Amino acid sequence: MTRQDNIIVREVTIDDLKYTQDAVTVVNSAYSTNEGWTSEHEFYEGDRAGPEEIEKSIQENGISCRLLFAFDIIEGKETLIGTLRIDRPTSGLKGHGEIRLFSILPAYQSKGVGGRLVRFALAHMQELGYTDCIMRVFETRTLLINWYKKMGFEENGERLDFHDQERLRVKGTTFITLQKTF
Repeated sequence: MTRQDNIIVREVTIDDLKYTQDAVTVVNSAYSTNEGWTSEHEFYEGDRAGPEEIEKSIQENGISCRLLFAFDIIEGKETLIGTLRIDRPTSGLKGHGEIRLFSILPAYQSKGVGGRLVRFALAHMQELGYTDCIMRVFETRTLLINWYKKMGFEENGERLDFHDQERLRVKGTTFITLQKTF
C-alpha cells in the first residue's frame, strides 16, 4: 500500500466487492464520457466496463489478475477514485505483465493520482517477478502516449486491431503497444 496526502493505493481484497459499482462509475467516467482528458468517447461507443468484469477481477484477484484501487480518504471514509488491473498478456509470454482498466475519476485527473497508481503498479509487478510491462493505447491518442513515455514506456512496434470493431466510431483505428522493461 502507498499513501500520500489523503490518497492511498492498494491491491483489492474480496471485501472490496462493495466498491463494484463505484469502480464501474470511475472506469466509465474516465473512458466513456467527455469529462476528462483520458476519454476515449470519440473512438468507440458504449461503456468500457460493467459490474460483471469488475466483480470477476475482484474475485479472481491474485489468480488471473491483480486489481489495484486508488482511494481518497475524506473524513475517514474511502472514496474510490482510480483503478488499474495487471493481467498476464494474451500472448502468454512468461514474465510479461499488461496494464489494463487504468482509469482515474475525471475530477482527480492531472493531480498526480494516475502517475502514483502507475508507479505503484510497476513496483508491484517487479515484486511479483515480472520482467516488463506492456499496455495498449489507441494510436491516435498522442497526448496519452506521450504521458506514458514520460513514465518510461516505449513503443515496441506492435500494432493490434481493436477487438470489437462494431463499437468503433472511427473504423480501422488500431492500438499501439507500449512497453517498459524493468
